[in-house]
Amino acid sequence: MLRLPQAIAEEPLQDPRVELDAQQVALLDVLRRSGDQQASFAELRAAGVEFPASIAEELELLGLPLERCSLRSGGSSSPGVRLCSRERPAGAAGAPAPEPVAAPRS
Repeated sequence: MLRLPQAIAEEPLQDPRVELDAQQVALLDVLRRSGDQQASFAELRAAGVEFPASIAEELELLGLPLERCSLRSGGSSSPGVRLCSRERPAGAAGAPAPEPVAAPRS
């Protein structure tokens, strides 16, 4: 079984040995702009990603943490994908807020 070097698995876009193609870059750009939100495969196709499910799988194999999801709208759902929390841009709209701490009861 082929194993990626640890540096590629942890930071695939920072490693000079990993070169992304135009489709992978387009998908990643949409996901980063989406911040905490999911991007539907239809949205990704509109951005120029021909086969979003395949491209998402390629990025996952490179070690990028992606989450598959379903976007529900009007009683139907469509497939989509989003970046897992560690890849979401810091300070982006919709970024996870700190968890509230409950005040002790007296």
